[in-house]
Amino acid sequence: MSSSSVNGVSSMIGTLNLDLRDSGSADDSNLGSEEESGLPSFDRAVGDLQLCDVLPKAKMKLSELYCTWASAEDTRRLVEVVVENDDIKKEHPGSPGLHSVPRGQIRSPTIEAAVSSTSRPIPKSPVAKLIRSTVVFPSSPTIGVAQSAPNRGKKVSPLVAEPLVVKTLSDSPPPFILLDSDLEQILAERSPSPFTRTTQLPQFYFPNGKVAGDAEAAERRAMQVAFDGCEYRSDTEALVGEDEVRTLMNEVVGLPTFLAEVVFEGCHAWRPTDSPKERLVINPRAFRKLYDDILAGFPTYRRLFHLLRFNKFEKFLRREHLQRVVDLVLVQHTGLNFLESTPQFQVRYLETVLERIFYKCAKRNPNRLYPKELEQGGLLAAMRKIDTDEDINSERDFFSYEHFYVLFCRFWEIDTDHDMHIDSEDLLSYGGHALSCRIVERILAGVARPVADPANSIMSYTDFVWFCLSEEDKTSERALEYWFQCIDLDGDGIITLFDMEYFYEEQIHRMECLGHEPITFVNVVNQLLDMLEPWSGTVMITKDVLRRSKQQSAFFNVLFNINKLFALEGKDLRTIRQVRETPDLSDWDRFALFEYHRLSAEEEETETVESLVF
Repeated sequence: MSSSSVNGVSSMIGTLNLDLRDSGSADDSNLGSEEESGLPSFDRAVGDLQLCDVLPKAKMKLSELYCTWASAEDTRRLVEVVVENDDIKKEHPGSPGLHSVPRGQIRSPTIEAAVSSTSRPIPKSPVAKLIRSTVVFPSSPTIGVAQSAPNRGKKVSPLVAEPLVVKTLSDSPPPFILLDSDLEQILAERSPSPFTRTTQLPQFYFPNGKVAGDAEAAERRAMQVAFDGCEYRSDTEALVGEDEVRTLMNEVVGLPTFLAEVVFEGCHAWRPTDSPKERLVINPRAFRKLYDDILAGFPTYRRLFHLLRFNKFEKFLRREHLQRVVDLVLVQHTGLNFLESTPQFQVRYLETVLERIFYKCAKRNPNRLYPKELEQGGLLAAMRKIDTDEDINSERDFFSYEHFYVLFCRFWEIDTDHDMHIDSEDLLSYGGHALSCRIVERILAGVARPVADPANSIMSYTDFVWFCLSEEDKTSERALEYWFQCIDLDGDGIITLFDMEYFYEEQIHRMECLGHEPITFVNVVNQLLDMLEPWSGTVMITKDVLRRSKQQSAFFNVLFNINKLFALEGKDLRTIRQVRETPDLSDWDRFALFEYHRLSAEEEETETVESLVF
């Protein structure tokens, strides 16, 4: 291969590369300057390919695709054929060359051997699919191309340029031109790529939840069996009563039976006058319509969401939506029948359960409950549990009456004026004056959670529920967010030495006032950092650091709870024994169990004293 031919190929590659990199650099002058710089065009294209990782522009992506095509083995063979043809034309000026030879008739033995050695078709550029017009493959951009006078000096793209006019002899056969039909034939002969193969992938994303394929058919059969067994019938058809609807809720819908009242409301139930039992009934067609509209094809948590929302345009639930669920539990569960005579306790129980639901389940927004959170937070499982268990206290996450009793009694103890509001002095008395003044100021300012009246530092009962749950169980995710926002003074998501020192200064002062030998801040910081991440060597603490260490309880107690700090230093044996005896209980469950027994004993003692006096 002659040096002039190699220069021609380099010139062709450089021209195409410059056209892809810059729309205005396809002139002969630019080619000349490139040769003078001594930097090959292909190397510059590789450099642009490396820059594509940093600056993903369209022209650099085209350059990357061109370099991939130019480095292929088939492309190399094609270049050899083109260069050989160029040498023949230079040795024999009167010869028309390869481009004037009809398809399949190669004049040069060398070219014929090169072409015959390639069993695969001419390689196709990755950007060749963009070509929609007739394209000519010339030997080089400047050889064999006759530019007309109007187009001379203008930029011509090598990809989708105007049809190239090839210099041929007057009596020569038609030029070697690759048409659209030829491209289709080449594509048909090539083996299909695994990336272009059209295969039917199974669905892997279910925005409304995944449901078994045969589940709906089985549910409809069970629905028809329930309708056929209806006791009460009108003149024309059977009517579905309360017992049948409860059976459908359990066996077909998969929701608790006490939600049958919601179905009656949706199906416009009525009490027929000729019914011997005067019970509510619904039309089977109304239930089928309800099933088709909001139940069929949805998982259980989606069905619960559809039943509780007020209209189909709502994307989340609020407290007023879930209030109907708690009202039904209060009315129908046998473990809460004793509250019928005390309506004021029913209201407080309702508020407590609602706040506990949003405290644990609402991850994205503390005032909004989205469909998936109904299942992830455990609410659906808790509702099923109380639907089959007569002991309401067996469910400890939301509906336990013992937990409600502990929360309300703790609030009532520190609310000295019993106006159902707590100020700073009331909150300072919590837990035997365990909390520091600075952390109380942050809590009542509404930093962790908006309170009833932050301007006057007043907290309501619902605010206290969040505070008490976070204080007595700092291992939960909600408690971590609650106390982290209180300690993070500047709100940058990082607890620094300044934040820790601000709160621990008051702890040192309180230890001195109580006659305890204070622990210096330097020693405390060293212990806390060794407890959290001894290998990192950093003094900036994030939520992830606390979450990984699982020591957030000790970290926060050291900073603002003096009683738990002393218990941590003294290694309270009672707490250690409780943890070992009840590994399945959370810190809040253990605290509520202990407090309920204490309050029950105090109440029994008070009743005994009153009976002796009177």
